[in-house]
Amino acid sequence: MTECPTRPHYRETVATAFDAEISTLAEEIAAAGAARRSRLFHVSWWSERLLDRAMANPGFKTDLFRFVDAFPATRDNDDVLDHLREYLTNEHAPGIIRHGLGLAGRLPGAGAPVAAIVARRNIARMAGRFIVGSSAIDARDALRRLWEDGFAATVDLLGEKTVTEDEADRYTARVTEIMHVLLDDAPTWPARPVLDADDRGGLARVNVSIKPTALAPSYAPLTRDAGLAQAKDRLRPLLALAAERGAFVNIDMEQADVKDLTFQLVQDLLDEPAFAGLEIGVVVQAYLRDSFRDLSDLIAWSSKRRGPLTVRLVKGAYWDTETVTAAAADWPSPVYANKHETDANYERCTRLLHDHHGEVKAAFGSHNLRSIAHAVAYARSLGIADNGYEVQMLAGMAEPIQAAIAGMGIRLRVYAPVGDLVPGMAYLV
Repeated sequence: MTECPTRPHYRETVATAFDAEISTLAEEIAAAGAARRSRLFHVSWWSERLLDRAMANPGFKTDLFRFVDAFPATRDNDDVLDHLREYLTNEHAPGIIRHGLGLAGRLPGAGAPVAAIVARRNIARMAGRFIVGSSAIDARDALRRLWEDGFAATVDLLGEKTVTEDEADRYTARVTEIMHVLLDDAPTWPARPVLDADDRGGLARVNVSIKPTALAPSYAPLTRDAGLAQAKDRLRPLLALAAERGAFVNIDMEQADVKDLTFQLVQDLLDEPAFAGLEIGVVVQAYLRDSFRDLSDLIAWSSKRRGPLTVRLVKGAYWDTETVTAAAADWPSPVYANKHETDANYERCTRLLHDHHGEVKAAFGSHNLRSIAHAVAYARSLGIADNGYEVQMLAGMAEPIQAAIAGMGIRLRVYAPVGDLVPGMAYLV
């Protein structure tokens, strides 16, 4: 038999057609988001402009977030004004800010209080965009509003890193409290078919995300056994509560040095008889060079369970830390050096998740329209229903796009941080 000479060309043609489909879908989502922007979202004009300018000007972004990072430690109004002058009066700052600070300096007795009030108000507004509340009650009310508007949520308690057993106990108590508060309230929320069920059955309305380092002061490679034992001891009651009352627990991923510990933590606990059928979630970070292999291993393990694992696929939030740490220690970097490599690997992992639909559940955490459109288009090409997976985005980020995706009938889950101002500033930075 003669080999068909057109087969490579055929594959190239199919790939080109699929890529065009992805681009068209991304443009449709962007257009739908633009149409919703003015109707649905009412953000402070000043805070919006400030963030837009920061994103467009790397120098100003650095200075602004240096100030935001230092702000919680300022002592009084004069100290706030001194920090504003130090960080925001150089050539990177917009003229209106330089002019305003210059005017504040010429108002004896009044300049510092006015500057401090304006700074506090706008920092609170910025933090309020990304943090849904400071308490369990705040979170309950915010998540109810999100649900009523057609958005699911997962709660993340800020201030996670612990260095003592007492801090880890307090974190665990906070998670327990917020789970109880939400579990008591969630049954009264209105029916939302897209949020209440996927193509396999019902979904938990209460969804929390937990960082293992907050559960265990010894959660590190050199104290692996002690860290895993501490994390398991604090996580078991939370999983038992989830199993008893119908909540969902995600185990977040952090720095690369604890990645393998986290995968082991999840697998060890779910292999215990008490949790044999429990469905929980874990995170895979596509910027890690070994993420595709890790994902393949997780899928193989999940396929043997009664309840499939949910994998939240993200790009990764610790790129700077990973590259600086690796360079300082003269180690090979665990992350891809270039963004396009991460983006390509994200799509590769997306296809792997969809190819094993049913053996694992997929959640795609991204604000990148190409990445989202690729996940949607590839799922549809396999005949996977739009409610067979979900898209996840951070609270306060790309809200018009969130609304556009939800408007398509795809489940949109908001990653909703809860915490006080100081840990909130760290999260914002």
